[in-house]
Amino acid sequence: MKTIQIFLASSAELVEDRRAFEIFLNRRNKDLVKEKIFLELVIWEDFLDAMAKTRLQDEYNEALKKSDIFVMLFSTKVGKYTREEFDTAYREFQQNGTPLIYTYFKNAPSDTERQESLDEFKQHLNELEHFYVPYKNIEGLQLHFMEQLEKLHRKGFLNGKNVQDIAIIDVAKNKLASGMDVDKILNVHLDELIALSEKRANELRELKNRSKNLAREERMNIISSSDASVARSKINMFFLELLDVIKEDVGL
Repeated sequence: MKTIQIFLASSAELVEDRRAFEIFLNRRNKDLVKEKIFLELVIWEDFLDAMAKTRLQDEYNEALKKSDIFVMLFSTKVGKYTREEFDTAYREFQQNGTPLIYTYFKNAPSDTERQESLDEFKQHLNELEHFYVPYKNIEGLQLHFMEQLEKLHRKGFLNGKNVQDIAIIDVAKNKLASGMDVDKILNVHLDELIALSEKRANELRELKNRSKNLAREERMNIISSSDASVARSKINMFFLELLDVIKEDVGL
């Protein structure tokens, strides 16, 4: 039996949505168990409030790091600990490619007071280029996440297939989006990407050398900063296209 851990984070105001999400996963498990797949939901209600050597939030965070998928629900506010859980999940994803992160924003009535933490968190997501999915009701949340589960199932994620493949490509894309040069990304991930698609090995090595040479020429003032910027944009574009080609090569 392949177990997929789904960590669900939300503020107390969405307790009913959390319960409905748990019921939804239990119903989905009735179908998936026939394929030897089990979706295990991890929520704060599962943890004991007894005295611990560390603060209870640290235990949540450790469980989160071991999860395959992180789902966050928010509406009128983003609490301190919910925000901490998102940041923990995002750092873990940046480093290891998991958990996959899904954020859902529930539209509240127009007369509902919204806290400053909500706008600040939305701005933070925009800066990370991670976009949340709005939903009006529980049915909308369930429908969207069901569609995402189906996509992951088709890619083999729920069966444990291609998990690391998905992770490597997504980590490389995120590092590129953060501003890291292609040669530095490939210093770490070249062998892993070649292992996915050996026929792209020469293209990957060539891009690495081009990026490395560009950095050297800019450092030695052989090329102007404006020309270097244009050249770097082209290299980044080629790298993104190549990553998508590799995904096609391995059937992701």
